[in-house]
Amino acid sequence: MFSRRQMLCGLAVTAGSSISIGGYAVAEPYSLIVRTYRPAPARWPDGLELRLALLTDFHACDPRMSVERTASIVHRTHALKPAAVLLLRHYVAA
Repeated sequence: MFSRRQMLCGLAVTAGSSISIGGYAVAEPYSLIVRTYRPAPARWPDGLELRLALLTDFHACDPRMSVERTASIVHRTHALKPAAVLLLRHYVAA
């Protein structure tokens, strides 16, 4: 049998988890993270550079991501001058 305290604590944890997951779902489309990696594969020639841009979870649809926001990400990606742009994750027609 659960006590009232155990029940309230369980409800509080469930509510807190739901709010934090929901908050991530709202904030995630507005985040832009740029990371730079410099891998050094075996037998990679000295001075050879390969610049790739990788875009993931690109939720390009209104109301979460406007055309202007999508364009700014495209311009920022082009400014990095990658040899190729890789698009990862899932794509859904809206």
